[in-house]
Amino acid sequence: MHALTERSAVLTAENRPVWERTILSLVREVVANVDPDVRNGDSLDIRPYVKIKTIPGGSRGETAYVDGIVFRKNVANKKMLQIGHLDNPKILILGGGLEFQRLDTRLSSMDTLIEQENHFTELLITKVMLLKPDIILVGKSVSRKAMELLLTYSVVVLQNVKSHLLERIA
Repeated sequence: MHALTERSAVLTAENRPVWERTILSLVREVVANVDPDVRNGDSLDIRPYVKIKTIPGGSRGETAYVDGIVFRKNVANKKMLQIGHLDNPKILILGGGLEFQRLDTRLSSMDTLIEQENHFTELLITKVMLLKPDIILVGKSVSRKAMELLLTYSVVVLQNVKSHLLERIA
């Protein structure tokens, strides 16, 4: 109800009861589903475990309770949006990146370096695909070559995901 009193200037007399019912039903779902483990150090106050996300342009009918983690992140390649809806996806979480690290400071031919990078990336993606993920969350960046290879396997990649979000998802 606190949220309703703060937003009372936006609510009109005619739509206030509708929003009250909507918010109260969401509060009931939250109270029924959020179960802090106080014996193991969780807080009895459930507010830290609940976040309210608003999506611009949404309507009251689209209001929903989501039991899980909600965050905004775009896919790394727009072609990955065509993969569509995934039921029970396998998610791989990588704290680092999927890219070739050049550590050698010696002078080398550019062709040799490109060949090494391509070979390394192909081996890396082959090893990753042995786990058969549907979605890969990466803490750092993903090279273009790796992105193209993952796209051929129909894998959705989200890169530069913050470490605290990776930990929450894990």
